[in-house]
Amino acid sequence: MTNIRLKSWNEIEALSQQLYELAHEEQWEELPKLESIRRQKLEIFFSEPVPVEMASEIAEGIRNIQKLDAEVILLAQQSQLRISAHLNEITKGKQVIEAYSNNS
Repeated sequence: MTNIRLKSWNEIEALSQQLYELAHEEQWEELPKLESIRRQKLEIFFSEPVPVEMASEIAEGIRNIQKLDAEVILLAQQSQLRISAHLNEITKGKQVIEAYSNNS
């Protein structure tokens, strides 16, 4: 049973790494689907108590997942700021074009 649980946990950690990589590559449209799969796997994994012999490994894995998730959030916030700044530039450009067109 422990080998099956360990395999499940390794899949969860791999999904977390994939989420980070997708965020790093700014492939935001892929994240919700993958995060949903990971959430389901986490719910299944923790639906039963963690065996004592796996506790320290799982605890370390949780810390690593939390770090990766924090990085994903930071990358998303940075991307949102870049997009917002770009949209502001587009809006300013449109306003300049409209002002020029109205004065011509």
